[in-house]
This record gives sequence, C-alpha cells and structure tokens, in this order.
Amino acid sequence: MLVLVNLFGLPGRLAGLAAMIAGAVLSAPRASEGGAAARWWEAMAVGALLTLAGVGVSFAVGSLGGLLAVAGGILVAIAVALGFPA
Repeated sequence: MLVLVNLFGLPGRLAGLAAMIAGAVLSAPRASEGGAAARWWEAMAVGALLTLAGVGVSFAVGSLGGLLAVAGGILVAIAVALGFPA
C-alpha cells in the first residue's frame, strides 16, 4: 500500500519489489506443501513477475506498467494471505 501512494519514492518502490522477489524465492521450499490453498506460491511468483514486468514496461508506457505493477502487487497480497497459515 505504501508503494501505491508513493510515500517513499523510488527507493521505497525498489525495496518493495526486492521484498516481493525475495519472498517468492525464500518461500519456494514450502510451495509443495498442501493445505486449503495449495497453489498460493504460484500466485505469489506470478505476482512478483508481473510487478517486475510492470517496472520494465513503465519505462516505455507508464500507465500500462503501473497497471501491471498494481495487478502484481494485489496478486502477491492475496497469495500471502492464502499461504500465511501454511
């Protein structure tokens, strides 16, 4: 949420992106565990990739890159909520 309102500027956005990617990489060993929402890790990885793609696309087309980044952030937030009890 802090990234969306641009509270910390570019360093805050880059730190948020790094945290998303690190979270996806560090949680990969737990991806095979089952549960009520067994596919949470795939959603987290796709969300992190969408956000990363959004950053790249925003250099050429700002609005499209922003939409990709927001969609990725929302997907990561949903995946974290689903995977937290696992």
